Amino acid sequence: MAFAVLADKGCVPCGIEPGHQDGWGIHSSNKAHEVYIRSVEPIDGDSVISSTESVSGDGQVIAHLRKATVGTKAICNTHPFLRSGICFCHNGSIHAFESTVFTNDRHLREGHTDSETFFLRILDRIDGQLGDGSLSMFEKAIKDEVIEIQKISEWTSLTCLLKTKEGIILHYLWNEKDPERETLKLDEYYTFYKGTKDGMTILCSETL
Repeated sequence: MAFAVLADKGCVPCGIEPGHQDGWGIHSSNKAHEVYIRSVEPIDGDSVISSTESVSGDGQVIAHLRKATVGTKAICNTHPFLRSGICFCHNGSIHAFESTVFTNDRHLREGHTDSETFFLRILDRIDGQLGDGSLSMFEKAIKDEVIEIQKISEWTSLTCLLKTKEGIILHYLWNEKDPERETLKLDEYYTFYKGTKDGMTILCSETL
């Protein structure tokens, strides 16, 4: 599978060892089935196929290959993150979340990554039961959280995918003012592509 090849050869900022070998995760669902798997081992094509074979072609799938920057190589730090049927993954670094306080204990952190905290801060903006939240509510929560992060923190990218029972939200934004933009060639790394194949819509940070 082309996606699995990115574990060995996937794009990274300039000067960093290629590939994303620090684990992988996948969440797929339709009306009848749900699959959620995370591993700290490098992925291979067979793992992706076997993980999603019970979900029919009308299902939604989010898959993530991890390049560890914040947090140890552990299941709790592996994307995608899942709470109450809401699935989330993020590409980038956010540097000032140490003082985050949540208003509801439903959002207790499992791991130690800035990405999980980003997700939980978004959820903390949703009133009521998360599973009842509309896609528009989550879209607004993401936008509001992005505005807040830009005020309080240094960051490289706030690009993320959030999946609910209603659909998928893609938020694409990287910091063009990052002081290491030229050195690390961040404009070549923080990319996003959309394509279609065999009736499927595919969103990916690299071409497949």
